[in-house]
Amino acid sequence: MTDYFRFYLCSIDDYEKPYNIDIFDINGRLISSREIADIRPGYHETKISALPASGTYLVRIETNRG
Repeated sequence: MTDYFRFYLCSIDDYEKPYNIDIFDINGRLISSREIADIRPGYHETKISALPASGTYLVRIETNRG
């Protein structure tokens, strides 16, 4: 099964690229990590590795500025 993550970015400066999307389980373990280099403002959907089970996950979207 393939899982997708949908998100919205308001604005992007060239110096903020690339974006890293990290997904953690509720215990803080990193489940999936993905770098997205070519991205523009607006709605996005990205494929992530299959999550191990249904449940609650935390998502962190980070630029190279933190």
